[in-house]
Amino acid sequence: MSEPRPDIIYAYLQRSCRRSLSKQVKTALDETRLLMLGAQVLFGFKLNGVFQEEFANLSVASRYVDCAGQVLMAMAIGLLVAPSMQHRIVENGEDTVRIHRNAMKRGGCEVWR
Repeated sequence: MSEPRPDIIYAYLQRSCRRSLSKQVKTALDETRLLMLGAQVLFGFKLNGVFQEEFANLSVASRYVDCAGQVLMAMAIGLLVAPSMQHRIVENGEDTVRIHRNAMKRGGCEVWR
């Protein structure tokens, strides 16, 4: 498989630059919402493990590691929720470059130029 040609990459970037800011913000927020859904599912599965009978048989260190994992998953969900809330509360639903950048950083859904 050959490497992508630079002229094709440049043409793609030019096309994506022509998209309106509102479309770019909508796409970025939609993708972070999708990531949030996956993180919530993982969080639920991980939380379910605490309520299993065998969880009590784990060593104390393993339980602490599980607790730390839960805290990290909750923080990840919080970071994924942040762009949507910032768009709604701080920017009053307006599409701004700042929201677009923030969603790109959090979601990692597109190469930011």
